[in-house]
Amino acid sequence: MSTQENNRSNLTFKDSTLFKIRGLKNWEKISKAPVFSVGPLWYKTLINQDEMPPRIAFAISKKYGNAVKRNRCKRRIKEVVRSLSTDQKIKKGTWILVGVKHSNREISFEEIQNSCNELYEKINDEYQKNQ
Repeated sequence: MSTQENNRSNLTFKDSTLFKIRGLKNWEKISKAPVFSVGPLWYKTLINQDEMPPRIAFAISKKYGNAVKRNRCKRRIKEVVRSLSTDQKIKKGTWILVGVKHSNREISFEEIQNSCNELYEKINDEYQKNQ
């Protein structure tokens, strides 16, 4: 274990902390995960056994809309996932890749919330299988 990894294991995080998925190796790991679709969003999830806060990444195509529309969608998704992780619904060590299906309309906060709640149920099922 490197000193950087050792230092990370001793850190404490606020409940609302979300990390980004960074690095080519991590992207390769998450890209091999199975895809499932819930409402207007699709997901890939990985469950690691570490104690780090949930990690999240986004895959939103330019076909969805301009930068303003894409960034608004990312902020909405981030907020919903953050609220789920603060409520301890999304376990530590979970990696999530979120994508948006191509659409002519903007996705509402309620749609994202419903979709993420269904995601939470699927993640919990996976977590129970891995235990």
